[in-house]
Amino acid sequence: MNKMVGNYILLFLLVTNNPVSAWVTWYSSTHHDTNTTPGAGAGDSNEINHQTEDTTSIPGELDILRLLNVTGASPGVSEVLGPSAHLPAYKFRPGYNNVLVPGPGAIAAALTAPAGFTLLFVYRQHRKSLGTLLSVHSPGRVTPWFQATSNLRTGQLVLHYRVTSDSKLHQNSWALQQQQPVPVQHPPRGNGIPPTETKKGNGWTYLALVYNASSSTLTLYLDCQTPKEQPVAGNTGSGTLGFHIPQDALVYFRQEPGFKKKFLGSMQVAKIKSYPVSRKDIGWSCNPIP
Repeated sequence: MNKMVGNYILLFLLVTNNPVSAWVTWYSSTHHDTNTTPGAGAGDSNEINHQTEDTTSIPGELDILRLLNVTGASPGVSEVLGPSAHLPAYKFRPGYNNVLVPGPGAIAAALTAPAGFTLLFVYRQHRKSLGTLLSVHSPGRVTPWFQATSNLRTGQLVLHYRVTSDSKLHQNSWALQQQQPVPVQHPPRGNGIPPTETKKGNGWTYLALVYNASSSTLTLYLDCQTPKEQPVAGNTGSGTLGFHIPQDALVYFRQEPGFKKKFLGSMQVAKIKSYPVSRKDIGWSCNPIP
């Protein structure tokens, strides 16, 4: 009997200490699941194939603020009133340095998903500041594999990235000047922002950057402006163009490694979806629709 009990204990320890099992359990059942949160082993970026064609192994949505467990009690963070009454919003000060996002492999998989991806941010940035929204680097490497920066000094959103067809660092940029009216959020369609109304000129930016792999285009949806579409740079050759992120990459929120280009301001939404969203599902509505 003692030997049988000992075998059960050994089996239990082997299962609970196996990060692959925990990773697959969370990872394989969350396609388009807006309530995804990582389980044990989610921080191991080597347990997935970032270029996989099996879309069921890619999380549908990743909430960066939830992954970092941001609260008003976090050092360098205070809770503020955001445009949506149904979601908390946080003001980030220079002292907030919890910037390495857990589960970098899941984020890399979402950014290299076969159909494309969507970056979604709702934020209010300090005037004339340069702030990183999301940045992906290999350990010890300063040059990013993927980086989205909100530059209010030049009034541009800048995206740096690498594609699978060449080794160059490419760049696209869009004007960030706000136009009125600001959005009015509609009831979510399973993956939108909770409904509320926003005040005119309140300084919050609604931003969605959508990559559609089928057309190799990047489209910026900004507040109530007309969508701005640009082709993805890089020599596509005869194959399908895709973004390149190695398996050892680390994901940084609000800054680059070394506390550079630190975002200062408030944020209510910071999400990555592993599929391109359409205009009607972007998360907010405008009247008239641009």
